[in-house]
Amino acid sequence: MAEIRIGLVTDNHCRENMMGRLADALKAQNPDAVVFMGDIPPLENPPKDWTAEKIRNWQTIATYKTFERLNTIGVPVFVIPGNHDDYRLYEGVFIDLEEKDENGEPGLDNIIDAAYLGIYGFSKNGNSLDLVFVPGAENQSSFLINEKCSTGAYRVLPDGRVESLYAKNLGKLLKGEQASFDAEDGDHLVYITNPNDLKGIVTAPEKTVVFSHQPPMIGGDDSIDCSIGVMAKQQVLGPNGPEYSDAFLVGPMAQQILMEKKAKPVIGHAGSGLLAKVFKELGIKKGFSGHIHEAAGIVDMQGRPIKEGEYAKELFGNPGPAFEGDYGIATFRQDGTAAMQRFNVDGPVRNYRQELTGKLPKSSLIVIPNY
Repeated sequence: MAEIRIGLVTDNHCRENMMGRLADALKAQNPDAVVFMGDIPPLENPPKDWTAEKIRNWQTIATYKTFERLNTIGVPVFVIPGNHDDYRLYEGVFIDLEEKDENGEPGLDNIIDAAYLGIYGFSKNGNSLDLVFVPGAENQSSFLINEKCSTGAYRVLPDGRVESLYAKNLGKLLKGEQASFDAEDGDHLVYITNPNDLKGIVTAPEKTVVFSHQPPMIGGDDSIDCSIGVMAKQQVLGPNGPEYSDAFLVGPMAQQILMEKKAKPVIGHAGSGLLAKVFKELGIKKGFSGHIHEAAGIVDMQGRPIKEGEYAKELFGNPGPAFEGDYGIATFRQDGTAAMQRFNVDGPVRNYRQELTGKLPKSSLIVIPNY
């Protein structure tokens, strides 16, 4: 039975040395292709005295080095930006690579920019898949990503505060128009995909595999879209100006609150409700993502766990963060089933969520609204 094996890697966050080890490990697995699902920049903020130009140069070099290491695997490597990637810098690397190719200079021939919606057909010995990529993260936009919001690059203030998202273009965004940005003022650009756009390209859901940075919203209280965070009052930019609402906070802000013991940890669903809705409408049953570092695992759409190496008609997985040495291999058979295995370059894979908080009671589960 012809099988297609695809390597999975995501969220390296500027650990270029680890990416070298991961590339060697993936190459040893002999995959037919590899997918990198975004987030190259570091989790930590750069020094306050760094200029916007210095930050851009640093992140550009990190992006190029990441692609350079992935290129050594020797098979097609599809890459997409995550919610941390500055899309201007990400695309700048590909522009530079195109110029090198035109000048006959050595490039990165195995790296494929998959940040554009479309079907990438992949076949092997009669087994064929439709690979679809969803770059960026819907939740980066708070309530502004909706049925009308355009897919594309958007401006975020340098500090990344949620209440500051798109303040410059609020009127346009609420009307569903494309936001503008200033490439010279240090703004951070993110790439956001409206999941509804998948409806125009998916024609064979039974052989479609979606690779996204952010996972869809999935059932269960221990799933690949469940993140550890806190509930807090958060200021967001509403249609009539700033307003406060209860919010599920994750990331460095939540970690700081937990360290200061100002709130108890909760598990909440941080996946995309809109992406899950589109998956259901189209009948898409296979997807892989990253974004939520502690949520590595393999489940079905109801959040029921699937054993590593077990073949299933419906399967969604997160290989774990590359900065911890994690990667995955997804295998697809002609009968429409797929399996996934997780690996770590240093040995056994870990349960990061359990390490962070242990098992939380179901009463602690917070389900955030579908956007």
